Amino acid sequence: MRASICLVVIFLIINAQAHISDKKPIMGADELRLARECRVDKDGKQSVACPRTYETICIRYEDLCNNIPDCPDGADEDRIYCLMHNLRAIEISELDAKVEELKG
Repeated sequence: MRASICLVVIFLIINAQAHISDKKPIMGADELRLARECRVDKDGKQSVACPRTYETICIRYEDLCNNIPDCPDGADEDRIYCLMHNLRAIEISELDAKVEELKG
């Protein structure tokens, strides 16, 4: 529960900072729409849209926050975006562990 609240607070801070500095928000509605347009690649790996791009530029999920810029503007390595990405990955990992524990 606390992790979810932290994610919401961080999301609000990011969008407020983007608005104040006249930058486009990292996770605006358009980016979420674009993320749904990316497909699973030929190897069965999920791809995601680059943050902060209006055109659909998809990269492999594994390439997010790996210290190698894959998006044209390097947004996939943005420190705030990666903070969100890593927190989400930790939370998902913890939930997976709980599910396995409950399965017995």
